[in-house]
Amino acid sequence: MPKTKMTSLPFFLLPVLIYAVPAALGLFVIARLMGQKFEGDLLLYSLLPIGSWLALVLLRDKGKTLSNFVIEPLILAGIVCVLVALHFVIERREILTGRSLEVATSLFSVLITVGFFFLMPALPE
Repeated sequence: MPKTKMTSLPFFLLPVLIYAVPAALGLFVIARLMGQKFEGDLLLYSLLPIGSWLALVLLRDKGKTLSNFVIEPLILAGIVCVLVALHFVIERREILTGRSLEVATSLFSVLITVGFFFLMPALPE
């Protein structure tokens, strides 16, 4: 039998799938409960954390275990749900509106992801 080489791409799709399912369900429920539409800009906010996390994993893969590849995307999905709920509340109360709210939400999501990545210890397998 010929030996096949396994690429790392399917391995990095696993955290994305682990992130996408709970994040999509949570965002759908939050949007329904708050009577808001889930628009394209909120899709960007929900994709920024997992994209930033994957970039950090690729650039600095020291001290992380396989357990981190399962647990961290789940925690990030919860963080994104809370962030989108805060976005809806701030938008409804008109504390920030329009472009400034979009920039603040996207910046906050990336900062939370970077802080979370560096503060999360290696989990036991």
